[in-house]
Amino acid sequence: MIQAFEHLTEAEAQEMYDAIPLITILIAGADGKIDLNEVNWARKVAHIRTYATDKVLFDYYQEVDKHFDGRYTHFLNTLPSDAQTRGEAISLILSHLNRPFERVEPHYAYHLWKSFRSFAKQVAKSSGGFFSFFSISKHEEKWLELSMIHPIARPADFEDEEE
Repeated sequence: MIQAFEHLTEAEAQEMYDAIPLITILIAGADGKIDLNEVNWARKVAHIRTYATDKVLFDYYQEVDKHFDGRYTHFLNTLPSDAQTRGEAISLILSHLNRPFERVEPHYAYHLWKSFRSFAKQVAKSSGGFFSFFSISKHEEKWLELSMIHPIARPADFEDEEE
C-alpha cells in the first residue's frame, strides 16, 4: 500500500486504486458500447501518469498501472452490460470513495480528486468528434464531473505547492 493510504484499510486502498479502471468503463461505455479507442487511451494515460503527472501521484499511478488490465477485465466481466445500469453501479462504487478521501492527507486528496476528473475528461476526449471538437458525447457528459465523489476542498496553502 502506498504511504498516502496508510490510514486506510486494505479494502479502502483497493477501492482507490480501482477508481481508474472504473472511470474508464464509466466513460468509455457511457453511450452503450465500450469504445476500445477510449480504453486503449485510458491505459496509456494511466501509464504515462506513472512518470508525468503531479509528482505526489507517481506512486498511486504506479500501483494502478500494475493492475489496470486485470481490474478493468474483472469489472467489465462483473458489472451489468446495460450502459445505464452499469453507470449507476459504477457511480455507487465510486461514491464509496468519499469516506476514504476524508482520511487521506488534504493536499494529496485534492491532487487525486483533480486527477480523477482530468482522467475522465482525457478518456472522453480520446474518441469521436471532428478534429477533437465535439468529442465528448452527451452520455459521457453526464458522468464527466464524477459528481458521485464529493469535491475535495482546495487546501488554503495549495498555491505554495508545485502543480
